[in-house]
Amino acid sequence: MLSELLCSFFEVARQGSVALAARQIKLSQPTVTSRIRQLEEIYQIELFYRGGARWVLSDAGIRLMPMVERLLQEEANIDFTLRNAGGAQQGNLRIGATGPYFISHSIARFHAAHPQIQLSMQFGNSKEMLKALNEYAIDVTVSSKKMEDARLNCILLAAEPLVLAIRSDHPLAKQKDLDIADLARVHLLLREEGSETQKLTQQFLQEYGIQAKSSSCIANGEAIRQAIIHGFGASIMSEGEVPDHSALCTLPFRQTSPLIYEYLYYLKDREKVPLIAAFLRHITPLV
Repeated sequence: MLSELLCSFFEVARQGSVALAARQIKLSQPTVTSRIRQLEEIYQIELFYRGGARWVLSDAGIRLMPMVERLLQEEANIDFTLRNAGGAQQGNLRIGATGPYFISHSIARFHAAHPQIQLSMQFGNSKEMLKALNEYAIDVTVSSKKMEDARLNCILLAAEPLVLAIRSDHPLAKQKDLDIADLARVHLLLREEGSETQKLTQQFLQEYGIQAKSSSCIANGEAIRQAIIHGFGASIMSEGEVPDHSALCTLPFRQTSPLIYEYLYYLKDREKVPLIAAFLRHITPLV
């Protein structure tokens, strides 16, 4: 179908790379390359200038890009409308989140009230989830990134100081609190670029001129928590993200640590859609 070919064109144009586009739309690289080639052969047009791994839009591709973007957005609108045609009595609500901790209670209440509604959850960092929301890949999302975007409505869910999550048998765990200088004694586990927690952690360390003994980047909050449980290191995160586990404990900082905020976002033009409106009734804003 033409829409499948255009979808591959659009993602390669956005990413500038077949490899990144394939990962984003969950196809193999040969499939994405084949779709671009097929589109060019059908219409006898060159859409990209190939420069090794980097693909750059041709003049024809530049002219096509905004039209394809509008088409894909309209396709997403149609999909959303059809999925929710039955009001709040049936359908599929797609929820994005940086982690389950600040939204789980609302999801449980919604499911209890609407057991017939299918729920799907997608996890990623703040940047990824907000991007998915704007691309209609999800219907609502929880993110720690504050966005000033006229297209979005925002509800504040939580505001918590950053703490150190550490294995409960670590020598530092015997303390009631932590001086930030003590981070020189731990292997620090950091979130990936694009994570709001990673950004705040780096700012906190730079403010006090602190460098951890060593560090590793792990692109998943749950993977970080499992790494701590298995003794791989410690990580700075909000206390609400640390599960109740005998192998884990949290230490507040003696210095004033940054607050991390959690927000629920949804598109303004979707707030009256029955499924979204029903879900919002189960959200408890932070007063």
